[in-house]
Amino acid sequence: MHDKLIAKQKVIAEYWADGSSSELPPGHWELFAAFVSQRDHHTLDADVKMFFALANAIHDAAIATWECKRYYDYARPVTAIRHLFRG
Repeated sequence: MHDKLIAKQKVIAEYWADGSSSELPPGHWELFAAFVSQRDHHTLDADVKMFFALANAIHDAAIATWECKRYYDYARPVTAIRHLFRG
């Protein structure tokens, strides 16, 4: 599938891949907030409010994610596929 991607799609996929030297997915949102802060010339008070709200949203998402993970208690799709179709 990687061979069928155009250059722009490859760049987008690599950006969102979150490899070992990249931000984790929640960190991307922090980068977006930092960009908005600089673009809109936020004051310290505005930044505190924005990053506080963002951090709480990320925290809530993490809680929901782990709750689902515990509820379903199942292997990740990539792990299940490798196990089912091994050898």
